[in-house]
Amino acid sequence: MRLEKQLVLALVSVLAITIALYSSVFTAEYVWDDKTFFVNSASLRSYDNVFKAMADPIVAGALYFRPLGMFSYIAEFSIFGPNATASHSISLLIHLFNITLLALIVHRLFKSETVKNYGIFIFSVIGFYAWHPALIEPTVWVSARFDLLLTFFISLAALITLTNSSWFRVVWVSLCFFLALISKETAIIFLPIWVALIWFKYYPHLNLVQFMKRLILSHLFEFAALLGCAIVYLFLRSISIDSGVTHDVYVVENYSLFQRLQLIVCTVWFYFKLAFVPFIVELSPFHFRADHVNIFNTVCGTILLSLILCAGFYLMYRLRSGLLFFLLGFICLMPVLNIIPLKVLNNLAQDRYLTLPLIFFCLAIGKAFLSLHKSIMASQYRYSLLQIWKYRVLVVGVFLGLSALNIVFIAPRWKSDFHLWSWAYSKHPNRPVVQANLISAMLSENRIDLAYKTIEDISSQHGGLPLEAKIPEAEIYLRLGKYDQALTVLYMMDQIIPAYHDKNGAHQLDKNSGKATWRRRALHLLFAWAYMGKGDYQLALENANIGLFYQEDNPPLHLRKSIILIALGQVAEAKESFMRAINLFIPEGRAQAFLLVQLELERLCNIEQWQALNMGVCEDKEQFFLEFKKIANL
Repeated sequence: MRLEKQLVLALVSVLAITIALYSSVFTAEYVWDDKTFFVNSASLRSYDNVFKAMADPIVAGALYFRPLGMFSYIAEFSIFGPNATASHSISLLIHLFNITLLALIVHRLFKSETVKNYGIFIFSVIGFYAWHPALIEPTVWVSARFDLLLTFFISLAALITLTNSSWFRVVWVSLCFFLALISKETAIIFLPIWVALIWFKYYPHLNLVQFMKRLILSHLFEFAALLGCAIVYLFLRSISIDSGVTHDVYVVENYSLFQRLQLIVCTVWFYFKLAFVPFIVELSPFHFRADHVNIFNTVCGTILLSLILCAGFYLMYRLRSGLLFFLLGFICLMPVLNIIPLKVLNNLAQDRYLTLPLIFFCLAIGKAFLSLHKSIMASQYRYSLLQIWKYRVLVVGVFLGLSALNIVFIAPRWKSDFHLWSWAYSKHPNRPVVQANLISAMLSENRIDLAYKTIEDISSQHGGLPLEAKIPEAEIYLRLGKYDQALTVLYMMDQIIPAYHDKNGAHQLDKNSGKATWRRRALHLLFAWAYMGKGDYQLALENANIGLFYQEDNPPLHLRKSIILIALGQVAEAKESFMRAINLFIPEGRAQAFLLVQLELERLCNIEQWQALNMGVCEDKEQFFLEFKKIANL
């Protein structure tokens, strides 16, 4: 069978199995950051200012400039609306495209080094990537689309660099590089990748010094075009967001030089294990520093990093393609090796950061396989060695089988917030961020009794709740009608969370206020709820307005303000605020918004003192409901 036919057969088989393995995503919901930053973002569902929505940071305080990634959400929501099945299908489709690009790159690089059962070789290499456990997170988590897009455009640029030798290549490679940059800022690492690919394709007989001279003489225009794309990106970034780099301030200010170096080598070792022996790494949404920074990992990481540096020096004198691809994988990881400490919930690393590096690690594995096979065939002991070499199929089969099983068991755990955080809690029961998110997930599914029991269990085991879980605790009390208990918790949090407002709204948010922004917004939403429950409607309105200072387009706050205005007898203003909430809610949330207004008015009309002051509203509440129902388009 021709090599091209074997390639197609292997690729189609891998793609079909991948779709089957990830079939659970078609019934999965939005989880974690999906709702907060994307689905509930009114700007991504509006055509008022598309360019602003594309350029704005995902969250206050973040220094991300990813307009293409944001545009993908805008385009998706305009076509399908906030539809979890559509979002997951798009992420899976991009993953399938990345697998296809890898197959084409492998074929381009290795088709001349033909081996028996070429189709099995292609199947094994791309299967390693397609079903790798580290890629479960970016494939099933909608918020990780940036990494998938980055990988797509860098892989496409690499394929064009290896395939096309005409001057027109400059245009296509530069375009792909720029699209990668506006998908995720770490695409800047394509510059050294491009240099390495040019070396591998055109000048493998030259050492590094000789090659650099030739590069300057023959490829200066192409390099200048890529550099120009980077400059344009940096200019657009500078006029769109504040300059600077997001980093963990605590690590920078409190870690010694040795601790900083220890953090780096432990990160290198972690990613090596996750890439090549993922089954010995505990798969979880979190990989906390405290769990991985220790003496053993420091020693292993130091040895590995030393070997990587030695390999780099060796390549300066003699090019070895397998070694080159291995080093390119680590070059892809450089932005996330904690050289600049990452500010990701005290995590050492994230699975999704391997989405691009694994492309090059797969190429390294493929080349190593071919080189080893060639060495065995050239050896005088080849007949004895071939008896051992035949077991390679078993080893590859076991790895791919275990990878597939990981997808089958882990992908469904991303099905909903409750599934995700229950899984995370089983892995990290002592982590405050996990505890808080689990309780919030229970509340979102109205599992009030279970949430209350979980709070009691955590409090009894740890002598109290962590600060991160205090806001969910206050919401539980509010849902149970325990307003005084809720206010006690809220008062305490009010003293702890940094405030960026005053009564006149004179203060402004800055780039350091990100975490405080969403905490303050949640805090004042609950304050408004609690004060309304206590009958202090004026104070409730004041807190609703403060909450809107922190996030002006937050639909629950506008809805709560509308209910408060009803309680104050300001019906016209209440309708206006309700209309604003309805315009911000996703379609599925509008019916629930109307139901909440209906229930709150029924509750108010059962309060004798309020009913006496608002007799007209209570007597004509059916007409009142009709008007609000019309606003909600129900």
